[in-house]
Amino acid sequence: MKYKICDICEINRENLSKNDRWEYINYLDTSNLNKGIINEIHYLVVGKDKVPSRAKRKVKENDILISTVRPNQKHYGILKKTVNNMIVSTGFAVLTPNSEIVTPEYLYRFLTQDGITNYLQAVAETSTSAYPSIKPSVIGELEIDLPPLEEQKAIVHILSTLDEKIEVNNKINKTIEKMAQAIFKHWFIDFEFPNENGEPYKSSGGEMVESELGMIPKGWEVIDLGKIIKFKKGKKPKEIKETFFQNYKKYLTIDVLNRNSTLYANSEKMIIADEFDTLMVMDGASSGTVYYGQNGIVASTLARVDIQDKTLGKDFIYYVLKYFEDDIKANTTGSAIPHTDKEYVYSIKICIPNDFEILERFNSIVRKLRETVINNEEESAKLSSIRDTLLPKLMSGEIRVPLDN
Repeated sequence: MKYKICDICEINRENLSKNDRWEYINYLDTSNLNKGIINEIHYLVVGKDKVPSRAKRKVKENDILISTVRPNQKHYGILKKTVNNMIVSTGFAVLTPNSEIVTPEYLYRFLTQDGITNYLQAVAETSTSAYPSIKPSVIGELEIDLPPLEEQKAIVHILSTLDEKIEVNNKINKTIEKMAQAIFKHWFIDFEFPNENGEPYKSSGGEMVESELGMIPKGWEVIDLGKIIKFKKGKKPKEIKETFFQNYKKYLTIDVLNRNSTLYANSEKMIIADEFDTLMVMDGASSGTVYYGQNGIVASTLARVDIQDKTLGKDFIYYVLKYFEDDIKANTTGSAIPHTDKEYVYSIKICIPNDFEILERFNSIVRKLRETVINNEEESAKLSSIRDTLLPKLMSGEIRVPLDN
């Protein structure tokens, strides 16, 4: 049966008012919700912290949030759980579904299809405001053909099963990355690498000597990063495609590295990275962030980190830069547009062992961990592709879901 969205849910149901004497709020802005994932909720004490003027929309469990500004940036999500005194930005349209007619998750899946997002963006680009935006009523006027509730739930189950597997992979990868970073710190910052007896070097009485970085293992060397790495900046190709062509490779933008999209370009005369190369963002808000995991053309806002001394290994260099990532991001240049300060990176001092067997052992351990991360990411990308292919077919009824009696 066909409905307008405004007939099956309330839109912007309730706002914060002067009668609400809350001591604090938990505030979600549009930038911290991306494709269903909440990055951060700001805890703000009323009367003490500066509360944004846009912090007005009240929400509850199963509400759907869709940013009305630049819909193609996909700042949307469904609130499966909420926290006390949760408020969201007026930059969101807040939809509260009537669960007697539509399953909230089903409606969320419908509204976040690429076709719907593209339509909302097209409408936004006709707006007279300073930036592309839509009125919540544009969403309200959309039509949906709803199957029976049981069929809606069955469709949601199929899609959620794929999402759950992707989420499991993401959690495994986060755990693996924490393990690898902990191993790096234990060995090369705390100097508790295994000695010849398999015991932690420093706490087992390993000989330490003075250096400009403090006490370090005897025979180790303090060196500037600039002596062992160089940045190879990416280039912008003449033409970028969303589909693959012969002699084309994946074009590694930040969005592609985050697995949010896939782009391709002709690889001729381009800077190429393999999946174990370290890439660093050189321009923009993410400057200083490091990536690995995909083979392709390095985008113009990134640089490949080339190693001058190959005995150090790509794995070791990645975790060196990962360890210093926050410092690098805090010391960018530029005001309007941040840029990674190459000279600052080159000036960072690190301590490297004289016994390259230690490096070989470390690289061997973390290479296996990184291979697992890459395999999980590739599996998740395939599952996402299957889900995104099924979604419009299930929603349109082209594929029908058999129901149990």
